[in-house]
Amino acid sequence: MSDTERDVEKGEEVQETKGEENAEEKPKETQEEKAPEAEKPEENEVNVKLLPTDDDDDDEDEHKEIDADAVYIKDGQLADPEAVEVKVSHVEHQGLGKEELMKRCNTPAWKATRIALLVLFWLAWFAMLVAVIILIATAPKCPRNKEWYQSGVSYQIYPRSFKDSDADGNGDLKGIEKKIDYLKDIGINTIWLGQIFPTGKANNMGRYATNFTAIDEDLGDEEDFQSLLEKVHAEGMRLIMEFIPNHSSDEHSWFEMSRQSADNQYSNYYVWESGSPDKPPNNWLSRFGNSAWTYEPLRKQWYLHTFSENEPDLNFHNDNVTKEISNAMEYWLKQGVDGFYLPYANQLVEQATFKNEADNTYFKSNVNNTVIPYESLIHNITRDQPETFDLLAKWRILLDTYSGPDSDDYKLLVAGAQSSAIATQVDYYGNKKKVSDYPYNFQLMDLCSTSNKTGKYMSALITSWLNSVGSIGPERITNWALGDSERSRVSTRCGRNLVKAMNTLLMTLPGSPTSYYGDEIGMNDVDVDSTAYSGTPVGGTPTDDQSNSTDDTANTYNTSDSSDAMEINYYISRDNFMSPMQWTDEDFSGFTNGSKAWYSINNDYKDINVAKELNDSMSIVSKFKALQNIRREPSLIGGQLNEVLVSDDIYSFSRTFNRWPSYFVALNLGNIGNVPAFHSAGKGLPKQGKLQYSTHSSVKPDETVDFDSIQLAPYEAIIVKFEK
Repeated sequence: MSDTERDVEKGEEVQETKGEENAEEKPKETQEEKAPEAEKPEENEVNVKLLPTDDDDDDEDEHKEIDADAVYIKDGQLADPEAVEVKVSHVEHQGLGKEELMKRCNTPAWKATRIALLVLFWLAWFAMLVAVIILIATAPKCPRNKEWYQSGVSYQIYPRSFKDSDADGNGDLKGIEKKIDYLKDIGINTIWLGQIFPTGKANNMGRYATNFTAIDEDLGDEEDFQSLLEKVHAEGMRLIMEFIPNHSSDEHSWFEMSRQSADNQYSNYYVWESGSPDKPPNNWLSRFGNSAWTYEPLRKQWYLHTFSENEPDLNFHNDNVTKEISNAMEYWLKQGVDGFYLPYANQLVEQATFKNEADNTYFKSNVNNTVIPYESLIHNITRDQPETFDLLAKWRILLDTYSGPDSDDYKLLVAGAQSSAIATQVDYYGNKKKVSDYPYNFQLMDLCSTSNKTGKYMSALITSWLNSVGSIGPERITNWALGDSERSRVSTRCGRNLVKAMNTLLMTLPGSPTSYYGDEIGMNDVDVDSTAYSGTPVGGTPTDDQSNSTDDTANTYNTSDSSDAMEINYYISRDNFMSPMQWTDEDFSGFTNGSKAWYSINNDYKDINVAKELNDSMSIVSKFKALQNIRREPSLIGGQLNEVLVSDDIYSFSRTFNRWPSYFVALNLGNIGNVPAFHSAGKGLPKQGKLQYSTHSSVKPDETVDFDSIQLAPYEAIIVKFEK
């Protein structure tokens, strides 16, 4: 047989096999057997392809395909593939074999290509990593997540004076609930609720309790409290309670039992000491002056009272007392309160030795010799004792058990350490153990008395506090307040013309601001003739320039020769700072719809009230609202304070945080205009900035100002944004 015949025979076998593949599915064994045929023909081997006959049916899956290297045969004869219609059955594609693939991969060209691609991949990966690191390092960082009390604004309310809902002349819990929308509108997120416990005494303003787990019936009941709390939380706000654990009322059941004898269950609930009826056990003084001891004939012993004789001090050397007060706190935590403010926390515990306290040689008395003022002694035995810090730490742990994992569920504890030195007050943060979240800061309440209404004095108060807090730790949060129920209102102290500027300062200092009710509209003290007090104030409105500072109880010691009269004067003075809120220009200023109010409304209520000021874009409350949006900026929440220019009339500073826009704040405390050279002061300010806020004018969006030519009007405050 010739070679050509053998090739033809071989081609027929190939064509026969392909026909079988189209007719039915090829078994696996056949595929394996025919696999070698797919290999490339060896050298000198003829590649023969048979063309279909004219009788073959067309197949839609077939397509024309010409192989230039093949020999085409049709009907046993050589054929020109281009002269006939070539139809080739679809054959499944098969890739290169393993050996062939390895041969090609190992060629120098492919090796070089692989290496180049690998190098490019790692270079690109490294470049992206470097870019991410640079972005993270250079991008502006937000302040770390702040607890709700750190970034918001607190609002201190004396409940009896805020809003009367039932026309009995007393403010109440329902009245507060009706005004939640107003508080939210002006930017408040936390309500500090003044003490609501029953007291059993007239005109005592709720500073001592007959029951630590009940509500004064004049203010409402538990249902009213729950309704208020639910409304507060529904609005995304918080409520903390004022709770005074230092003492109770002398009408409390504990004291009524304790005074009976020295051998009953409650005999050691209070601080008792023996002595002759005509001589107190030691020289300890009441905050109202003269002895802090009162003799009880029934028990034939003396009991201690840091304040009035109606406020006997609880004995926290007795673990049962600690448990009782802890249980009372837990009761309110279960109700859902968000924390506590503890006034006079620095006087919770006294040394049990009852030693005399040393004389204060720096004190100069301004009162009659028949009165021994509280400040005439150094109170290192009755104040700031180690056991006090231990007690507060226990209560902080108690609040932690009710704090959820989310920062929004944190329970706040604020310690009142008024009258202690600044260095001692900051100890109430705690060092090795947390004592409180922060001590209540009274520094700004000393502003605007006759001798300290200057930028330099303002600087001294602010920097001394910040430096003291900074010495405890960089992450400590501070707070600021311009007034409370024991201090003359800021409008009375500083003058109404300066209230906007003072509120600007309050909202732009680092830390958590607390505003006293009515200060957002510039309410004044009510003027009372304390020497002829009969329960009805005389009335009267201080002028803008009047300074009537009563920033400590010592300032009220000028009216009488007895400590009893000083106590009366103290409570009357406090009443002046807690007059009813001025809502409208209607009767009783909209505080009540009844025929009387528990206390006199200030005579200026026709001009100073919420309704009128809300309709005036330049009013004190409108400017108060405008400040709330600005103070949410990262630099004003967590930025560092750097003073820029300080003088008698000017106080100014900048707040900067990482690469976020910085803010500059300036106050003109003087009664004349001023053009300070802030840029030339050399404290890092650029030449220009964008004005964001002014107490005295409407601000155009991002109005450019030159830092060396800003014209500050008398009593004006401004806020300017700038880039470092």
